[in-house]
Amino acid sequence: MGAYVSIDDCRFHYNRNINCTYYFASPDRDTHMVGGFGRHQVPTDADIAGIGIVYTFIGVTSFALALSIYHVCQLHTSESEYRKSQRGCGLSVSIICETLVMACSDQQVFTGGAYAVTLRYWKGCEVTAYHYNIISNMMILTCATHLMSVTILAILRILIVTGLFTVTGIFLSSQNAQTTSVLLPFPSAIPPDNQIENVMFLPAACFQSNNSLLISTLDDSTSSPEQSKKTLIYSQPGNPIQGWNLFLIILFCYCAAFIVDVVRFFRRGIGKEPRGWRGNFAAKHPRFCAAPGRALKMAAKILFCLYLFVSISVSATAVIFSGLYINGLRSWAKNTGWLEVSEGGQSAEDDATSFGQLVPIFLCLLILFGFAQTLSDMNKRYSEKMYSEDGTVTYDPSSSSKIMLPTPTPGKEGMHGGSTPPVRPGPYPHQQSPYPHQQSPRPQHSPNPQQQPSSYSFMNANHSPQVGTPQSHDHQSPHIHQSPHLHQSPHLQQSPHLQQSPHLQQSPKPQQSPHPWQSPNPEQQPSNHFVINGNHSPLVGTPHHHSPNPQDNSRSLRSSRH
Repeated sequence: MGAYVSIDDCRFHYNRNINCTYYFASPDRDTHMVGGFGRHQVPTDADIAGIGIVYTFIGVTSFALALSIYHVCQLHTSESEYRKSQRGCGLSVSIICETLVMACSDQQVFTGGAYAVTLRYWKGCEVTAYHYNIISNMMILTCATHLMSVTILAILRILIVTGLFTVTGIFLSSQNAQTTSVLLPFPSAIPPDNQIENVMFLPAACFQSNNSLLISTLDDSTSSPEQSKKTLIYSQPGNPIQGWNLFLIILFCYCAAFIVDVVRFFRRGIGKEPRGWRGNFAAKHPRFCAAPGRALKMAAKILFCLYLFVSISVSATAVIFSGLYINGLRSWAKNTGWLEVSEGGQSAEDDATSFGQLVPIFLCLLILFGFAQTLSDMNKRYSEKMYSEDGTVTYDPSSSSKIMLPTPTPGKEGMHGGSTPPVRPGPYPHQQSPYPHQQSPRPQHSPNPQQQPSSYSFMNANHSPQVGTPQSHDHQSPHIHQSPHLHQSPHLQQSPHLQQSPHLQQSPKPQQSPHPWQSPNPEQQPSNHFVINGNHSPLVGTPHHHSPNPQDNSRSLRSSRH
């Protein structure tokens, strides 16, 4: 593919005959014609040179540049990563900056891609060289934004951005064509304010050819040291091309970042099991994908810092020079009097309320949506982190009928050996057992309360456990329910610290055999238990003892079954 459009393309593919004639009368005549249009007759295009479009591109790129500068400064602060992760608010400035920069890149991917597709077809036959120059410099701003986001992009985004870089190169290199239709180079420099006769209002296709010029222009830019100096300083590989030198520097930085990202893409496949095609490729090319040594890591850090400095510098330069060029060109075109104006003397390019301008303006809301989504995700992760530690007891206030107790870690041994048994909540006070003649056994206590105090944890009126709060034995809540068969067991003795309450009610439950980790002998089993409505389980965080004789446990189990 050569130039986007040319005279022959418009004639054969779109049946458009382009008028490339221009006529500037002598001082004694008032006739001035450019492309068949007279004064105040050249069509405007607010979708390209509108004030809303122009300032959207400049504003988004400037915002991404400011975020990148702030992000780089944050990377080199003295605050350690551990202290950053322990912030009470749970916010990460780095993540926010990266998300916003990617949102800016996405916004300009859409708008830049729209220009690339539109000007490749019928629209390219009628756009003037004036509008073509504005599009080219806005594409340079787009490349600057993508350069600042390339280090945090995924592989799919990189492919899309690579396509936009290619399109921008075609845009700019098409201005280096040598045509015979006009016998003039592509006009790109801003004319003086007092010069109103200029061929910049001719269709851009008049200055373009059918041949591909991207590769040839790149070769011309680096053909010799003198030519390279001329290209980088004066942006003149052949014809003067506004912004070509900035594009070459941005392209060089992007290629360096692209190569590094491709190597990282293959290295990430080494540690995966089973190893896929990326890991196999990295294993076959250890010279490029092997883990770097200490010296190479230090060199990589230095090169990365240099890359950040060059990228931010060239992006800032592109924003300044391209912004000044676009505004200066719009101001000159408005003052020449060639552009079409309304009856009130207003140009359509000065009105930002057209449909073509509102779409990219509203696309800027993607940046705000990305910012809000980032804050929501970070708040969610911070909330999960607060309750993700092992042994934390959480309570869901939205439901008063559920008690969430800590789930024991499998294989985690306690202080006296053995796995921690699961803690199971029993039936609640308002629930009735289907077997009223059977009662729940009372947990066993030491006969001597001075040697082993009873540790109980009761439930409040909302059925939520009082975790971590010592319970007083001097008084009892009226909501405590005690089994009346407590005194029927010959092995159970009530602690003198507990007093009977007149509000105690019977909590019937089918009789169950004691758990294997509980000893039926109160002398061998301390009363480090808490009662949850009839079920007894070891107190969370309290060491529990096992019977020293496993035969006693087996006999107790057999007797309980009979």
